[in-house]
Amino acid sequence: MIGHYTIGAGNLPNTNLYIIGLMNQGMMSDEEGTPRTPSRTTRGRARPSMGGSGLFGASSPSPASNPPPSTTENPNPISSTSVVEDSPSTQSSDMDAAIMHLEAQNAELRSALSSTTADLVASTAAPVPPIVGEGYVLSSLDLSSIIRTGRLMHLDGLVRTSTGAITMLNPESPGIVHMTREGATLSSLTEHAILSAPLGVDAPNDAPVEHHLLYVLLAQQSLNNPGRAATILSDSPFSVAASQNPDAFVLDAEKTGIGRVAIIDDGPVDQMIQEIGEAFRDIGGNAMVVRGRFVLGFGLDVESAMQALSTLEANMQRHVLR
Repeated sequence: MIGHYTIGAGNLPNTNLYIIGLMNQGMMSDEEGTPRTPSRTTRGRARPSMGGSGLFGASSPSPASNPPPSTTENPNPISSTSVVEDSPSTQSSDMDAAIMHLEAQNAELRSALSSTTADLVASTAAPVPPIVGEGYVLSSLDLSSIIRTGRLMHLDGLVRTSTGAITMLNPESPGIVHMTREGATLSSLTEHAILSAPLGVDAPNDAPVEHHLLYVLLAQQSLNNPGRAATILSDSPFSVAASQNPDAFVLDAEKTGIGRVAIIDDGPVDQMIQEIGEAFRDIGGNAMVVRGRFVLGFGLDVESAMQALSTLEANMQRHVLR
């Protein structure tokens, strides 16, 4: 739409032609691509229709320039590949070091255990000198059997420190009995803890307190097996506990292979000796219990006597705890 402007006095048709000519000239200059400087009004304000900003003295905005790409390189580049690769290698090296440390400790423990086992075997199998007395000799083999039996009794819980007693007849001199001292620690016996004396005579001063009962059982066994008899006194706590029933006179251990076990009431020594002899003849078996006090195991040698005590104790433990 072409506006109608009145410039001033004059011929109206000529004036309109002049305005139309100016507008045609502007359209031609726009088509040529040459920017025209916006005209200003009498107040110094650019005309909005001619591309001005409409502000007093405003200048055309300068085009924003993009910052040049940075060409500075990072002096310490971090490669994602190196991070991914270094972490597993570090963990692997730490794990290898830990495994090597554990293997070294395991080797040390094995060495220490082997040394301890060797020392134990050496001490158990260490040769001991024979005991030589007036008219008898207790061989190193028989003495080693007594020492080994004392250790096994302690391991099986049949005795405590400074309790129990081991006696046996001399295989070469049946009239001689060898016994452990009263209060001797059976788990650490030596040849110095062994006493020797003729059977049937007064026992040495350091003989076990219950040596009278031990002598009776040795004599009973030697009647049929000259020179082959052994008797052991033990605490055997479960067997003693099983004998506390006042109405019980026999511990039934037939399933264990040691037969029936007689229970002897505690009392004067002569009465107990008589009851032991009767029980040995009538009941048999390989063990007897003095009610509430201790257990007597017997056999042809110390190993068989201890085996009877150990078997009875295991059976009575199950009986008491069930």
